[in-house]
Amino acid sequence: MPAEHALLVVMATFEPLDLQQWPRREWFEHYLDRCPTYYSMTVDLDITNLRAAVDASGRKTYPTQIWALATVVNRHPEFRMALDDQGNPGVWDVVDPAFTVFNPDRETFAGISARYTPDFDAFHSEAAELLSEYRNASTLFPQGAPRPRNVFDISSIPWTRFTGFTHHRPRLGTPGAHLHHRQILRTRRPNHDAASPTDSPRGRRWLPQHTLGRGTAPNHRRSGLGQLLVDRHPLEHLGAYKRFATIS
Repeated sequence: MPAEHALLVVMATFEPLDLQQWPRREWFEHYLDRCPTYYSMTVDLDITNLRAAVDASGRKTYPTQIWALATVVNRHPEFRMALDDQGNPGVWDVVDPAFTVFNPDRETFAGISARYTPDFDAFHSEAAELLSEYRNASTLFPQGAPRPRNVFDISSIPWTRFTGFTHHRPRLGTPGAHLHHRQILRTRRPNHDAASPTDSPRGRRWLPQHTLGRGTAPNHRRSGLGQLLVDRHPLEHLGAYKRFATIS
């Protein structure tokens, strides 16, 4: 991998929320720990003018859509929320798009990331170059692992027309959950009595990566965007409704 095209690691800032002052704490704790749910919304957007502008400029549609999505996501702190290693919610100062590139020979895809910038020309140039460079990648994350934590995922299925897409991830305690959650997760439940071997007397729930047990973890959602799918994670059930749309 050319050094100049390796994943640029820029330290983003994660600002923890003051739970004592956060007005959405009650809703957050209820839907995260007591009533985990999945939900998604699909809406139609008219992108006629966007498509015409992209075609007239000679730029590529996919990098343009990635930049547009990342711009909207970064406008809203709700979209930049996540959990730290201790399960505490907070907000990143910026989140970067992680997107897929299809290998037509192997019929597999690679996941790559680009640093978000509000400068469209700069982002388009970098994203288009990355898509071209890693088009024949044979590994899942050719830029190296681990990926930055302040990313949200975008996938493209340009050969299929659809109006919605739902991707449910396993909860902790279900088969396959250990394959996704690679580190110890802790959620705190005030006034919670120990209910299982994975619950501590102080209301802290631990689940090592190599075991399965009862519990809930941050669920993940994926919403269809016409030809694009967006997956913002890892924080769910905030009481702050996510705003993703469908482009068809």
